[in-house]
Amino acid sequence: MDELIPIVAIMMVFGIPIAAILTHHQRKMAELIHGKQAEAQQMNPAIMHEIQSLRGEVARLRDQVNSQTLELEDLRSPHIAAQDMSQRLGD
Repeated sequence: MDELIPIVAIMMVFGIPIAAILTHHQRKMAELIHGKQAEAQQMNPAIMHEIQSLRGEVARLRDQVNSQTLELEDLRSPHIAAQDMSQRLGD
Protein backbone atom coordinates (compact mmCIF):
# COMPACT_ATOMS: atom_id res chain seq x y z
CA MET A 1 0.00 0.00 0.00
CA ASP A 2 2.85 2.35 0.75
CA GLU A 3 4.22 1.79 -2.77
CA LEU A 4 1.01 3.19 -4.31
CA ILE A 5 1.29 6.62 -2.69
CA PRO A 6 4.27 7.78 -4.81
CA ILE A 7 2.69 6.37 -7.97
CA VAL A 8 -0.59 8.17 -7.30
CA ALA A 9 1.30 11.37 -6.50
CA ILE A 10 3.26 11.18 -9.77
CA MET A 11 0.07 10.48 -11.73
CA MET A 12 -1.64 13.51 -10.18
CA VAL A 13 1.37 15.77 -10.75
CA PHE A 14 1.51 14.93 -14.43
CA GLY A 15 -2.11 13.91 -15.06
CA ILE A 16 -3.89 17.06 -13.94
CA PRO A 17 -1.92 19.47 -16.20
CA ILE A 18 -2.24 17.11 -19.17
CA ALA A 19 -6.01 16.87 -18.64
CA ALA A 20 -6.22 20.68 -18.37
CA ILE A 21 -4.24 21.10 -21.61
CA LEU A 22 -6.42 18.59 -23.45
CA THR A 23 -9.70 20.14 -22.31
CA HIS A 24 -8.43 23.63 -23.17
CA HIS A 25 -7.48 22.43 -26.65
CA GLN A 26 -10.84 20.71 -27.10
CA ARG A 27 -12.69 23.88 -26.06
CA LYS A 28 -10.67 26.04 -28.47
CA MET A 29 -11.31 23.64 -31.37
CA ALA A 30 -15.04 23.63 -30.64
CA GLU A 31 -15.05 27.44 -30.61
CA LEU A 32 -13.25 27.50 -33.96
CA ILE A 33 -15.65 25.04 -35.56
CA HIS A 34 -18.78 26.76 -34.25
CA GLY A 35 -17.37 30.19 -35.12
CA LYS A 36 -16.82 29.23 -38.74
CA GLN A 37 -20.32 27.81 -39.00
CA ALA A 38 -21.79 31.03 -37.59
CA GLU A 39 -19.75 33.10 -40.06
CA ALA A 40 -21.01 31.01 -42.96
CA GLN A 41 -24.61 31.45 -41.84
CA GLN A 42 -24.20 35.21 -41.50
CA MET A 43 -22.54 35.64 -44.90
CA ASN A 44 -23.95 38.34 -47.13
CA PRO A 45 -26.95 37.03 -49.12
CA ALA A 46 -25.64 38.71 -52.29
CA ILE A 47 -22.40 36.74 -52.00
CA MET A 48 -24.33 33.51 -51.44
CA HIS A 49 -26.44 34.24 -54.55
CA GLU A 50 -23.28 34.88 -56.58
CA ILE A 51 -21.71 31.62 -55.37
CA GLN A 52 -24.85 29.69 -56.33
CA SER A 53 -24.93 31.26 -59.80
CA LEU A 54 -21.25 30.42 -60.32
CA ARG A 55 -21.89 26.82 -59.29
CA GLY A 56 -24.75 26.62 -61.79
CA GLU A 57 -22.57 28.06 -64.54
CA VAL A 58 -19.80 25.59 -63.81
CA ALA A 59 -22.31 22.72 -63.94
CA ARG A 60 -23.65 23.93 -67.32
CA LEU A 61 -20.11 24.22 -68.70
CA ARG A 62 -19.29 20.72 -67.46
CA ASP A 63 -22.39 19.34 -69.18
CA GLN A 64 -21.51 21.17 -72.39
CA VAL A 65 -17.96 19.80 -72.40
CA ASN A 66 -19.26 16.28 -71.75
CA SER A 67 -21.78 16.49 -74.60
CA GLN A 68 -19.17 17.90 -77.00
CA THR A 69 -16.78 15.11 -76.06
CA LEU A 70 -19.45 12.52 -76.78
CA GLU A 71 -20.22 14.18 -80.14
CA LEU A 72 -16.54 14.10 -81.11
CA GLU A 73 -16.32 10.44 -80.19
CA ASP A 74 -19.41 9.73 -82.28
CA LEU A 75 -17.84 11.52 -85.26
CA ARG A 76 -14.66 9.46 -84.98
CA SER A 77 -16.42 6.15 -84.49
CA PRO A 78 -17.58 5.57 -88.11
CA HIS A 79 -14.11 6.44 -89.43
CA ILE A 80 -12.43 4.07 -86.98
CA ALA A 81 -15.05 1.37 -87.63
CA ALA A 82 -14.48 1.67 -91.40
CA GLN A 83 -10.73 1.30 -90.92
CA ASP A 84 -11.22 -1.75 -88.71
CA MET A 85 -13.60 -3.29 -91.25
CA SER A 86 -11.19 -2.72 -94.16
CA GLN A 87 -8.36 -4.23 -92.16
CA ARG A 88 -10.47 -7.28 -91.35
CA LEU A 89 -11.51 -7.73 -94.95
CA GLY A 90 -7.93 -7.27 -96.15
CA ASP A 91 -6.64 -10.00 -93.87
